[in-house]
Amino acid sequence: MDGNPNVGADTIRATLARHLELVLERYRREVRGLFEHLSQSTSRIAVDAAVHERVAVYRELLPETWAEIPSRYHEMPYRLLLWLMSERLARKARRAHGGYGPPAEFRSDLELIDASLSAHLGSRAGRVLVRRLLVRLDTFGFHLATLDVRQDAEVHRRVVSELSSAAPTERSPETKAALDVMAALREGRDGYGPDAVGIYVVSMAKDARDALAVLEIARSGGLAEPDGSVPLDVVPLFETVDDLAGAADTLRRLAEHREYAAHLERRGRRQLVMLGYSDSNKDGGITASRWALQRAQLELVAAAEDAGLALTFFHGRGGSVSRGGGKPRDAILAAPSGAVRGRTRMTEQGEIIHNKYGLRGIDAYWSFHVLSGRL
Repeated sequence: MDGNPNVGADTIRATLARHLELVLERYRREVRGLFEHLSQSTSRIAVDAAVHERVAVYRELLPETWAEIPSRYHEMPYRLLLWLMSERLARKARRAHGGYGPPAEFRSDLELIDASLSAHLGSRAGRVLVRRLLVRLDTFGFHLATLDVRQDAEVHRRVVSELSSAAPTERSPETKAALDVMAALREGRDGYGPDAVGIYVVSMAKDARDALAVLEIARSGGLAEPDGSVPLDVVPLFETVDDLAGAADTLRRLAEHREYAAHLERRGRRQLVMLGYSDSNKDGGITASRWALQRAQLELVAAAEDAGLALTFFHGRGGSVSRGGGKPRDAILAAPSGAVRGRTRMTEQGEIIHNKYGLRGIDAYWSFHVLSGRL
């Protein structure tokens, strides 16, 4: 949302819905593939009673679909269950009665098939395909990709000020939009699973109040658990030379603040901090920017160690050298001591995505070298 007035709650809802549509379409194709492979008949081989029981449950749940299944499949329990599972996926996409709820329901059906194949000579008769789909489901769930959100700290400051002073009927469109974003994130977590919503980045963060503001807006927008906790990782983005210089002090203040300290406990004492390369370069020039970024990482590592936090740096790198561009491997090796510790994160800007992944051959080259640690 940062700098783009056309992005808001509706964008979040539409994106998450499209993610669901794409991943369910893929799962339905996989289920159809399983249907073609798993033709075992009870006249030839045993099948776990749990599979028969699940078919009976779905027969009651989806009577119209059951009536459509040709009678020649009635002695093929795996095919019966897969046919009904495909319908549940289709209804999930349409948000219709009888569709799957959370991904765990779909996983339960696949596990029944997997266990039955394992117990009845099916390890080489299609089980590998079931296991492959289970891995994909564990990876992509019903959310496909985790959606991060970003907003400018100045917007939050105005919203918090209004929440503290204006009646609900007097709230500005900006405040209403901020609250609707939190409502959309809550809907995303509830409807697509907790992995559907990722971090909340606060750009142009200056001090601890900018992270605390997110928690206040989230609670006002309904993104809070019954105990008042906010299920969201708040990530301050330090972009100017001065803000980078004060980043470690900001982290210390957050760790010492009663409300945020409790938030950190609930988040496993994990904290992400994003570092801005482009804006710090525009603010102070490339030399001052690089030194500020290097010093900020050293000081943040020390502050995190003092507070007992697991710190992860999120590098907002661009494509050109002035925006922090370069080989990921070189950037990781050049990081200050203690800045990685097995965890790091960086952006891929639009023009770099095209250059790195626009062609299949280039995509395969980058993917192989990044995953193998050669870059």
